[in-house]
Amino acid sequence: MRHMVLKSIGTAVLTVLAVVCAHEAVGTFPAAANTEVHSYDGARAEFVLRDYEGYVSVFSPGADPEPLQITAIQTESLRKRDRELLEGGLTVGSREQLLMLLEDLSE
Repeated sequence: MRHMVLKSIGTAVLTVLAVVCAHEAVGTFPAAANTEVHSYDGARAEFVLRDYEGYVSVFSPGADPEPLQITAIQTESLRKRDRELLEGGLTVGSREQLLMLLEDLSE
């Protein structure tokens, strides 16, 4: 069972990494109405983590309601504080932060 969970988490992280790499190769995602979102550390937000249909999902910081990627991390499995952070959208300033946050949330 643990092997299946680790495999799912690994697949989710690799899929998100592929989206991030594609984002860097093609350029920026379309911005919505000249709105620039900043991450908690003041950096320009590259991604936003939010709940989408019960799963931690990666969004563009623009107004697009569709996620770039849906991970295998179930929102209900998270600590209460993490679920609360996702409700408002957890902004991420870099690919490294994104991968670290996903790793932390998957534990």
